[in-house]
Order: sequence, then C-alpha cells, then structure tokens
Amino acid sequence: MWTLLLTLLLCVLPSSTEPVQDTAVERQGADTFEALSKEFDAAYEAWMARYRGAQTDAEREEVIKAMPQAEFTPRFLALAEAQPGSKDAYDALAWIHRFSQDRAAKSKAFALLQRDHAASESLAEFCSSLYVIETEAEAFLAKLVEASPHHAVRGQALHALAQLKIRQVGVAERLAGMDAEELKSYRESYGDETVDALRAADPAALRSAAESAFEKVAAEYGDLKSWRGSLKVSAERNLFELRSLAIGQVAPDISGVDIQDVAFKLSDYRGKVVVLDFWGHW
Repeated sequence: MWTLLLTLLLCVLPSSTEPVQDTAVERQGADTFEALSKEFDAAYEAWMARYRGAQTDAEREEVIKAMPQAEFTPRFLALAEAQPGSKDAYDALAWIHRFSQDRAAKSKAFALLQRDHAASESLAEFCSSLYVIETEAEAFLAKLVEASPHHAVRGQALHALAQLKIRQVGVAERLAGMDAEELKSYRESYGDETVDALRAADPAALRSAAESAFEKVAAEYGDLKSWRGSLKVSAERNLFELRSLAIGQVAPDISGVDIQDVAFKLSDYRGKVVVLDFWGHW
C-alpha cells in the first residue's frame, strides 16, 4: 500500500523538467529530451484518463501497474547513455529521479550523473529537489559536498544530505523490531541495502549528523535560496525542530486565547496532563 501511495503522489507532478544549463555536446542519436518528454506527456494523459475511468479499487490497482513511467524509464536512460555529458542527458537523468520507480535505473542515473556531470552547476537545482533516502543518494550527495567546484552545489547537497538524515531517523525507528513480513514493503520501496543499513543504524547518531550538517549549512551556505526563502532560514527551522520538538523534550512555551477568551500560556499547565490540538484552514 505504501508503494501505491508513493506512486500516486509522484503521478500528480508535472511530467517535464525545466531546461538546465550544462556542458553541451553534439547529439549523436535521433531522440531528444524534448521529443521524448512530449511523447511521455501524451502517454501520461492517456493513462490518467484510464485511471479516472476506473470504477473499483481493483480496476485502479490494475491501471497503476501500467503506469507509463515503466515504459519510458529505459528510453530516458538510453538517451542519457547515448549522449554522455549533454544537456539532454542531464535532463533525462533528472527525469528518472523525479518520476521513475525503477530503483536499478535510479542507481544507474546516480552513477552517470557522478561520471558525466559532477562539475555541473546545474546539480544545485537537482539536489534541492532530491527527496529519497537510498544509500546511493547519500553517497552521491556526500561526494558533491566534498568535491563540487560550485558553492551552490555544495550547499544544496549538504542541505539535502541533512534532510536525508532526518528522514533516515524516522525510517530507522519504524524498522526497529519489525519482522520479515512487515519489512517486505520497506525492502520493495527502498531496497535491501538501504533497509539493512538503517536497521543497523543508531537513530541518535543520525539525528546528531543531521544537526551538524544543518549547523554548517546555516554558517557557510545561508545565502543560497530555498523554498523557505534561504538555506539559513530552512536550516535554522530544522535545527529548532531537532532540538525542541523531538519526543521526550520539554515543549516550547506557546500562548493563546482559550474558548472563553482568556489568555493563557502552555507553561501555566506545567505538571498537568495536557492535550494540544493544532488545526487550521488552507
């Protein structure tokens, strides 16, 4: 079920990536990223029509099995392999990481990005939207932090690595004590190597590594942009969550007005059992 939910989330994303600047080489094949993306768009729209027309959960699950990503992933990978170092190759590899569920293809894409595009400044944008926890992603980001010649790439890679560590904490805590049957869906989603590594990991050590990385991001790469405004703002918010909002820590004081319009603070109820219900409208 987790795999199906993750797949559906990916399906609602736009199906093409923005053009990027990269080292250009002369195209060797007939396919281009633009042409292949348009072909995928048409296939995706047809697939969505089938999904919307499904009447039962069983029908929808059958449609999901025929997602066009499975057909197009090998074609985007072949495009990248045929045109190493080109902008089309870079865009094809980014497409694989954004849309594909093929772990073998994603692993190959990481290897090609490292081999052919490690010096590209375009990797800053790629890292800023990398939300996976696989061991290949961790190794890729670590190499960029260490060796990229670009300030923006090093900063975005370090920020992504810190976020990856936080996600690893949550998965590692859930994996602890799971039996083989419960682990099956996690192994399907993340792969045996990642699951085994996280089962052996210490969540406290992962949390500490994330904290150290966010501190460095705030100190050395705070000028870089993020969806929160800057990496400094993002890093500081993540540090606040790590240090103040974890289970077992004293909750930060808050204030408000109750349903009788009486002002109060959370600290007024120290020593008592308190249930907090946060809600809002979006």
